[in-house]
Parts: sequence; structure tokens; C-alpha cells
Amino acid sequence: MAGNTRKLKVTIVGAGSVGTTLARLLKSRGHSIVAVISKNRKSARTLARLLHCRVAGDDVASIPAETSFLLIAAPESAIESIAGSIASLSGLAFERMFAAHTSGTLSSAALSPLAGKGVRTFSFHPIQSFPRTMSASTSLASMRGVWYGFEGPGTTRSFARALSSSLGGKFLQVPKEKKILYHLTCVFASNYPVVILGAVERLAKQISGGDVSPFRKLFDSSSENAFRLGASKALTGPVARGSSGIIHRHMAELGSKEPELLPVYSALGLYALEILREKGLLNENDLRQIESLLTGNDDR
Repeated sequence: MAGNTRKLKVTIVGAGSVGTTLARLLKSRGHSIVAVISKNRKSARTLARLLHCRVAGDDVASIPAETSFLLIAAPESAIESIAGSIASLSGLAFERMFAAHTSGTLSSAALSPLAGKGVRTFSFHPIQSFPRTMSASTSLASMRGVWYGFEGPGTTRSFARALSSSLGGKFLQVPKEKKILYHLTCVFASNYPVVILGAVERLAKQISGGDVSPFRKLFDSSSENAFRLGASKALTGPVARGSSGIIHRHMAELGSKEPELLPVYSALGLYALEILREKGLLNENDLRQIESLLTGNDDR
């Protein structure tokens, strides 16, 4: 089986946003979902009905012997315990099984109880966000072209790569010792742009009642330019131009109107300075002036 994309017989453990989306994606790509297990029995049954799967419940003992791929999409705090419970079962063909978990932070070591039974284990993290309020169809559509962060032994690499391809995605190998750094990268890519948009919403309330639509093109084109050109070349605005006077006015306005955003503005501005400094894109005098402003050491 290793390395090919033939039809898998999949048991999903975890029927939350990630498990539901991946189960639907696997099904749409021709794989067979043979069981859905979840701590929430109702969620398991709801997903199973959607997938026309006959086995659903809250007990891992229900996992069918025909399972060839076990995907654990449960909260990371529960993954090792779930792996241990499954490893204690009899009647499963462990030595013919692959198993993965979807945690972005944990390594494949979290599945060591299963590895000890001969299961080929790895971590398989979709580099995508899964908002709870997103509809099932939108979530499924958002998986087109997604990268999957893989970490695991060499014996599982070709299988995981083929799995990524069969799901219409791409493959990223993550060194085991860099798994938490990998997840940090995901957080900066996913969570913090949303936080920035939250700041835009807050400021827009004073201009357009909170409507961010006028700023969407700016937001999207800035991100696209950064991916296409790199952050240092795409960076624009008063920091990139060395406009300390405008930055001073910005900070004064925030201090009087939205003081909670002032430390956010300062922190982001200081990191923008670091990007410019590394690339030699701003003269030292401008760098020092702006740094003094942003750190509160300016005496003007």
C-alpha cells in the first residue's frame, strides 16, 4: 500500500471541524469511510449519516477490522490517550494499518502506542483554517490546493505524499524537532492577519460604521504582493518611506481615539523596521528616528 493512492478504508476519530472536513474530502476523493468515532456520539452519528457510513459511536472498540487508515482528528490533549486505547484492542490488523493525527504541534511520537503494535504512524496537518461558523460546503471548497504538513518516519513518507496528492493537495515535510516552529508559522499566517483585520474593523467604525469592504482590495493586494515579491519589497507606508512625522501623528491619534491599538501599531512598526534594516532599505537616521517614536523615546 505504501506510496500509492488506491482506495483506503478510513476510520475517523473526531467529528469536529477538522475531522468532518477531512472525512468529507476523503469520501469525495474515492476513499471509503468505514467508521466515525467521536467523544460526542451525536456528532459521530450526524457525520456518519452524511457519509453513508454504517459504524458510528463514541467507543473505539467499534473500529472495524477492515480499517487500513486511521485518522485521529481529536483535540491534541486526547491524542495519545486515544492511541493507547486503540492499541489495546484485539482484532485489528495493526501491521497493515497506517495512522495519522492532525495536530500542528504534536509529533508522530504521540501515536507511539500504535507504532509499538506495528502501525505505521505519522502526523498529517492541513495548513488551513477551520472556523466553526463556516458551512460544510465552503470548508470543503477551501481545501483545494491545501498543503499538508507531514512529520514521521521514512516508512510513511511516500504514503503521506500520495495521500496529499489524492486529496488534491501538496506535501510539506516538517523535521520532528521543528514541529512547534512549524505551528508558530501557521499561527502567524492564520491567526494574526485576522487580528489585524479586527483592528481595521475597529478603526473603520469611526469612518464607515465598521464596514471593511472599502479596505478589502488593499488588504488582499498587500498580501498578494508580499507572497509574490517577498515582505521587504512589498512593504509600503510611512515606515517604509521613513515618514516619522506621519507616524507621530498616527500615534497621537491612536492615543486619543483607540489607545488599545497603540501598542499593536508600535510592535508591528518596530518589526517592519527590522525587515527594512535587514535589507538595507532605509537609512540609519530614519531608522533611529522611527525607532525612538515607536518605543516612546521621542522627545518631540
